[in-house]
Amino acid sequence: MSSPRKRVRRPPPPILSDEERFVRYGIRPTPWWRQHINAAVRRIRRISWVVIRSIWCVTGGLWLFIKISRHNPEAEAAAIRYVRRHTTISVPRVWGPFSWFGTRLIVMTRVRGHALHMLDWQRMSRSTQDSLIAQLHEFVSQLRAINPPPSPAICSVLGGPIYDSRIEYHPVGPFADEDEMNWYVRIGMPMEQLRTYSPICYEAHSRRHPLVLTHADLAPRNIMVDGDTVTGIIDWEMCGWYPAHWEYIKADRTCTNPAYKGWRDRIREFVPPFDLELAADQSVDPGGSCVGFARGSKLRYRSIVTE
Repeated sequence: MSSPRKRVRRPPPPILSDEERFVRYGIRPTPWWRQHINAAVRRIRRISWVVIRSIWCVTGGLWLFIKISRHNPEAEAAAIRYVRRHTTISVPRVWGPFSWFGTRLIVMTRVRGHALHMLDWQRMSRSTQDSLIAQLHEFVSQLRAINPPPSPAICSVLGGPIYDSRIEYHPVGPFADEDEMNWYVRIGMPMEQLRTYSPICYEAHSRRHPLVLTHADLAPRNIMVDGDTVTGIIDWEMCGWYPAHWEYIKADRTCTNPAYKGWRDRIREFVPPFDLELAADQSVDPGGSCVGFARGSKLRYRSIVTE
């Protein structure tokens, strides 16, 4: 019987000096005075942000809201202005976007009331629930009644890329048409393979839907209410021209919290339901998370290239 092999521990990597690191890796050492300056600048930025935020909360913050937008601030500001111009939906008045120390900001007026997710939907009276649902139905109907652009492209109101956390964690597109968007949602799976993998998804992706203006994030956290009145809809960063079923899918998939049970059952009363498309989307990813391509994927489908 052979004796067990001894584990040989590798010696720890040597600690290199700045000069040795520069010789081996080409990393030039940072002078000590520059390190102190960089640290002082970072400290000043943090302190100034805390001071400005504290002053803002008791002054202009009572009437205005500053949103840090990391995805598509130009498209979000344009979407709010577009909805304000073409509908009677109560949305904030916006200025910007602006850039402050590399951070993209949108300034907007505050909407009175409280976000719906802060209230207990199941404890509301039936008459209050019905009133809120009726107002939301009117708002969604106004959005869907706006004439879409002549192009079948799925895009933002500016005609550029869309940001949708169900599709990707960064702006992508615009998609040439619904077929191209479906290809991205199913992560490039060919239709022949999809027929075997998920017949319901194959049927849904074989259908074509008209384009409608879509908020794409009608969750209770984005619906402001005061009593039995919807005072506004906020957070329009995902808004764009999508297939007609996308609003229902997103409204349902953003309500996974068990506390939204009563609310989730009534979504179909203010957004036209598409049960087949919802089931197909759940078959692609039951968790409802982003379905984007793995980092480093390099695929091409017509105008869309993933890298």
